[in-house]
Formats: sequence, structure tokens, C-alpha cells
Amino acid sequence: MGNLCLAIILFAVSSVSTVEYTVVRVIDGDTVVLSTENALINLDLAHIDAPELGSSPVSPCQPLAREAKRYLEERLVGKNVYIIIQRRESSQDWTGTLFLNGENLNLTLVRLGLAEVCISPGLSENSSLKKYLVAQEEAWSAKRGIWGLGSRYTRPCRWRERRKERSAMAALLYLLVSQPRK
Repeated sequence: MGNLCLAIILFAVSSVSTVEYTVVRVIDGDTVVLSTENALINLDLAHIDAPELGSSPVSPCQPLAREAKRYLEERLVGKNVYIIIQRRESSQDWTGTLFLNGENLNLTLVRLGLAEVCISPGLSENSSLKKYLVAQEEAWSAKRGIWGLGSRYTRPCRWRERRKERSAMAALLYLLVSQPRK
């Protein structure tokens, strides 16, 4: 039993970063690139989903996607941050909570209405998510950011599904019109 307790404590401590990282780039409203002494790390911000940017400079993006990205760029690029790691998909792809001078930036994005709460499959509405849900409710009530769009707002997960559907339809149409006529 003692070894199990020790393992749990060591795991918990190892998930909290005491290392400072420098933000070198913002990819979008919920993904940043961090620099360590010898590597670059893509960090997906945990518990949130920000409006989607277009897949190319000429493709459409969701309302407020550029604003979410710009907010993070202005606050973070070149700054030192700490993270709490929720998951490591690989040595360069992590999911976590980002802190700048003690401020939880994931939560700030939700408070500003620049991101919505994302409850991953298998993750219940536990106590760590409650503050996110409360912040989202406050942003929704005040109609801040995405919540001010009313019925024009589409959840980022739905936006991604529609983009895939459109891409599949475009590929099918291309195949149909590129077939030689008989």
C-alpha cells in the first residue's frame, strides 16, 4: 500500500511543471509552441476549445478565431510560462494548463468568451472543471465574445465536422467532374 501511495504522489508531482518554458509561437486560440533548452513542444490548452482558424490563409475561419489567437500572441509570445501537464501524446505534443505570472490562461480565455469549455470523453465534470463551467456561464450571461454571437455561433467541434464534410464533398465532386466523358 505504501508503494502505491508513493507512486501516486510521484506521478502527481511529475505532472506539475516546475520548469519555465518560453512561448515562441501561437498556432491558434488554444494551441501554443513552447521552447525548452533542446526542444519545441506543441501545447494544446486543456479543457477549452477556441474558434477555428481556416486551414489556409484564404479559407474561412470562425468568428473570433483571429481575436483569440491575437490575444494569446499579445500576452504570451516571448514570455516565460509554467504548465500543468494533463497528457503527453508524444515528447513534443502535450495537453495542459498554461500559467503566466500565476494566471491560468486557459480559464481566462473562457472568461473572455474567446473559448468554450471542452469536456473530453471519459472526463466527468470534476471539481477542476467547475471553475471553467462557472466562468463559461458568466461569459454566456454577459454575452462576451463567442456568446455575443447568439444563434450565429457554431461550436468549434461542429465547425470541424462540417469542414470535413465539405472536404469530402469537394473530393467527390472533383472525382465526378474529372472522369472522362464517354
